[in-house]
Amino acid sequence: MAAGDRLSVQVEDISPTGYRWAIEGSDPDVLAVGTETLATYPGVGAGGLRTYRLDAKGAGVAALRFKLWRKWEGDNSAIERFSVTVRVLPAADSQGR
Repeated sequence: MAAGDRLSVQVEDISPTGYRWAIEGSDPDVLAVGTETLATYPGVGAGGLRTYRLDAKGAGVAALRFKLWRKWEGDNSAIERFSVTVRVLPAADSQGR
């Protein structure tokens, strides 16, 4: 990615069970959480598709970590985790250099 780009990460959300995806860590100087949305599936008790939009702010490497957990039960409630390493390059100048 280059500084100024946007990255979208989508995860299956099972929020009716109380479990919800959360970003566990990232470097806010490199990659900042922009918005978070949830598109629910039809039907009672159905989950949905959670989308995180992240903005590349500055050059560097950010380890983006997610966990599926029940916030009120604490970190030991996490039933799934995954991570992605994101490398952000400096934005190209107006002449493409």
